[in-house]
Amino acid sequence: MFRKRQNLTCSLCSAASHLSFDISDYVKHIKIFHAHDPSFKVTCGIGGCQQTYSNFHTFVNHVSGMHNTVTPASQSDNCDAHNSAADDEQPNDDFDSGECSFGGVSYQDLLFTNNNDSLSPREMMKNTVATFLLGLKEKFKLTQTSIQGLVDGISALISQRISLLKSEVYKLLHQADFTGFEGLDECFEHHEHVFLGLETQYHQVKYYKEHFNLIEPLRVVLGEYRAWKGWGTKRKCVTEQDCLMYIPILETIQSLLNNSTLLSEIENGHQSSSVSSDYCDGKAYKSHPLFGTDKKALQLFLYFDELETCNPLGSKVKIHKLGAFYFALGNISPKYRSRISSIQLVALVKSDYISCYGMDTVLKPIVEDIKKLERGVDIVIHGVQKTVRGALAVISADNLGSLALGGFKESCSALRICRHCMTSKADSKTKFLEEQFELRNENDHKDHCKLIEADKSGAKSKEFGVNRDSVLNELKYFHVCNGGLLPDIMHDILEGALQYEVKLMLQWMIVSTLLHTG
Repeated sequence: MFRKRQNLTCSLCSAASHLSFDISDYVKHIKIFHAHDPSFKVTCGIGGCQQTYSNFHTFVNHVSGMHNTVTPASQSDNCDAHNSAADDEQPNDDFDSGECSFGGVSYQDLLFTNNNDSLSPREMMKNTVATFLLGLKEKFKLTQTSIQGLVDGISALISQRISLLKSEVYKLLHQADFTGFEGLDECFEHHEHVFLGLETQYHQVKYYKEHFNLIEPLRVVLGEYRAWKGWGTKRKCVTEQDCLMYIPILETIQSLLNNSTLLSEIENGHQSSSVSSDYCDGKAYKSHPLFGTDKKALQLFLYFDELETCNPLGSKVKIHKLGAFYFALGNISPKYRSRISSIQLVALVKSDYISCYGMDTVLKPIVEDIKKLERGVDIVIHGVQKTVRGALAVISADNLGSLALGGFKESCSALRICRHCMTSKADSKTKFLEEQFELRNENDHKDHCKLIEADKSGAKSKEFGVNRDSVLNELKYFHVCNGGLLPDIMHDILEGALQYEVKLMLQWMIVSTLLHTG
């Protein structure tokens, strides 16, 4: 496609800076060694063109359209117009600059700890192969068995191809009366093993941890029990463990902050002076004891929900039901925060374990990490150690999830059914304004918990609508009664009262002849 021949050098890597390419090889080099980098940004450089692109496909379109057959003298005159048109078609989005692909696999979630400038060509090739394998597993959901089958099969194909190529090269060299082939066997042998160092799951995971910031989940033991395993004479009693899989929040934050674009989002902020469109525009943020004084403090938005992994109508209902915790940084602009790459998994646990050991036991490792973040943790960001502080800002969950997290009654049998106020079931049906209710507060909630703990009959628990003092209240900057447990707008409004309100409003408008149906 690119027929114009020029001696081009790659400015993105020192390892290939001494090599010269024609246009076709130059584009291939950029694709193989640099296009998958999340911070990818390339200056064209062909014929002195200084247009810069953060999307590989836009760069290819530019090269194809502007540098295929035109002469160097006319290139610079047309580059500005072409770049303007390309930018209109595909905006230059720095936050998503890593959303490039190799074979249709997206690598926007890979955060590289190493700098590709310091890698040799062989190391960059290994990096590309590792990214390809990880992309297959992430994008196409292949099992490790499938990955291993691909590795073995591709290795066999390449080995046969290299052997054929080697015999043909030797044949041609003998025909041309060339002698002295020192190092040729080693060269063929090296290229024959394309998965060298990535042959097994152990080697792949090791490489991911060293180069892709892979954060392995921790196995937190919630409890133990004795169970019989095996059959017949091999049957024996063993100790089984109920576990929570926890991805450390602090390690995840360190990985995120080493992304330059995300770090810029945190340092610059996005507070609006005229429109209230985000958490940082509200009174809770401005009056917050940490966020109000430290604008760079990390705002943790925690999410919780339960999901059924099997058929919800089958016989296995609730057996494999999971509780999932996620978090996002409120420092990120809302237009980026809703992307999957901005939402980080915190923990997975079977719902049965939450019922058995209690929500506080499950929350304990999460709360301990947030406590450290409140005090300040030392994090290495781009080679420089910095102290970072943050706090839990809000928790989003459905009504049952929020009640469980806050330690409130999860059923409607309690006298006080709301986690935000002290209303009774009767008052909630006749009063609709906030000033008509007594809101829950931190001091009263503490007194209620003391009374509930002292009362063995359970009457106080039903009276106040509280089961326990949540472990979340141990945090310095968060309390379940200070508005941190957000309302469930989807179930309360979108799937709740809204449909009835619309129906009644339309009925009234039709009866009042304000809306004509004819």
